[in-house]
Amino acid sequence: MVGVPYELGIRLESAGDYDGVRVYLEITSSGIITDNVVVKYHDGTRWLIITMAQKDIDTLSGWFGPSSGFNVPYGHDATTPLCVTFYKVGHYSTSVFAQQTKC
Repeated sequence: MVGVPYELGIRLESAGDYDGVRVYLEITSSGIITDNVVVKYHDGTRWLIITMAQKDIDTLSGWFGPSSGFNVPYGHDATTPLCVTFYKVGHYSTSVFAQQTKC
């Protein structure tokens, strides 16, 4: 529904030790623009907006956490709460992935 915030979470589990990890989010919909959606994550204290950028005509992309990434030790298992609000009627697909920013 338009204008209704949906709360969900991203679970990150680790089978190794990684440094400089970022979590990326992509939202795809025909002709999507940044005004169509607001995505926030909870950092443990407050809700912060994920700045979404136009990746291509049908995709927005963004990431959360510090610009240098964060450490993900072996055995890490945590869920980050997200809140997504859509401001245009449509069909949306999302994908989420973690990527190491440095080796």
